[in-house]
Amino acid sequence: MKEKFVLDFVIIGAQKCGTSALADYLSRHPEVNFCKTKEPSFFSHKYKDQNDLEKYYSYFDLKTTGIKGEASTSYSNPVYLPNTAEKLKHNFPKLKIIFVVRNPIRRIESHINHAKLNNREVSLNNQPKFVERSMYGHVLYDYSNYFSLDQILILKFEDLVNNRNLNKVSEFLNISFIDNVKIKEINKTNLRFHNLRIWNYYKKHWSLFQLFKVPKSFKLMFKQALNKLLSKQMVKTEYYKLNSDEENNIISELKDDSVIFEKITGIKYFELYK
Repeated sequence: MKEKFVLDFVIIGAQKCGTSALADYLSRHPEVNFCKTKEPSFFSHKYKDQNDLEKYYSYFDLKTTGIKGEASTSYSNPVYLPNTAEKLKHNFPKLKIIFVVRNPIRRIESHINHAKLNNREVSLNNQPKFVERSMYGHVLYDYSNYFSLDQILILKFEDLVNNRNLNKVSEFLNISFIDNVKIKEINKTNLRFHNLRIWNYYKKHWSLFQLFKVPKSFKLMFKQALNKLLSKQMVKTEYYKLNSDEENNIISELKDDSVIFEKITGIKYFELYK
């Protein structure tokens, strides 16, 4: 009889919260069979019914032992909730969720600077999603309607950066804590592409490689060559920082959300980051 596929954990959290860094850390753990596809976003974008699951299974090396997990920031995107939480619960009722959160002010700053990589004119006024993606209370509320709180681990970005509390992750997932495996340095968004034409060329041709069966060795060689070229076209730019008025407006907008967060967890929302 074919062994039933079980997804053991997912990492969720908004962009710029360190989800990729934690995913990289766990993918290097010998007791973890981590998803081969980065941010598959399967249950937020692709899943319609159980007939689609065979595709999802292909994202994993089914011959490898270890607990299975993946990371997708879209699973905490309000646009796809509560449907995503419901789909995950329906298919994997014993699933464990690692919810990575970050000081909302710093997360929004980083998100804005990341958006500026594409030379887009962005601000808090024309991109309300920056604040919406920091509404951790609403995300937690949706997931707590389908999963018990002992199935959810709240992890701070600030601890990830300093390799703190990784033992909590190990305990939560019931895997060994390996002290010599560390979180890789989390990249700071302090660069922008000076030549957008080259960057668009890069994105266009990389997607073609994904479409056609181009040898991995050639794709890697092409990527390295383009990265070398792009690095010459990248210039340091001033890191955008929110002013005090913008920060106060964000805190005001997040007030109701912080009440929800505190009611569910018993943790003071803004004290979480001290």
